[in-house]
Amino acid sequence: MCKNAASCSPATATGTFAATSSSSTSFDLSSGGLVRAKAFVVGTGSNRTMVVAEDDTGGTGVVTGIWFAVPQSTWNPVVGSYAVNTTDGVQNPLTASLTNLISGSQNHALTADAPITGVASTTASDGTINYLISSPAGLLVTGNNTANNFSNGPGYFSFGITP
Repeated sequence: MCKNAASCSPATATGTFAATSSSSTSFDLSSGGLVRAKAFVVGTGSNRTMVVAEDDTGGTGVVTGIWFAVPQSTWNPVVGSYAVNTTDGVQNPLTASLTNLISGSQNHALTADAPITGVASTTASDGTINYLISSPAGLLVTGNNTANNFSNGPGYFSFGITP
């Protein structure tokens, strides 16, 4: 694990990833005697989604956050409308396809499999880059940020499901 950095060499700590006691769907990510994050895995086969909730109080500074992961495969969302809620309290419906994302009256072209396979990106008129991941089960997560760095704000996540 690399704390407070995108990468480090050598890693600042080594950790373990083990099933949480009395749970069949969550795992503890531990290092230095502390549980630094919880991972939850739901679904089966290619319909799996993993969410990691980080609350790392060890070492220098507190790191909190949330990560989302789906099996890495070519960008292929469930095409259609999504009911959406965001971490900034806005509830706008989204319509997603292989090449476009429609939010309200705005139609954004998507670049599939960029920056990595399974992720799509789109650039808003103000230059803000948004990243999207989807699950074959009908989950869509968007990450909005400025200058590719959530610390520059205003960053938020939106979570959508097909109704």
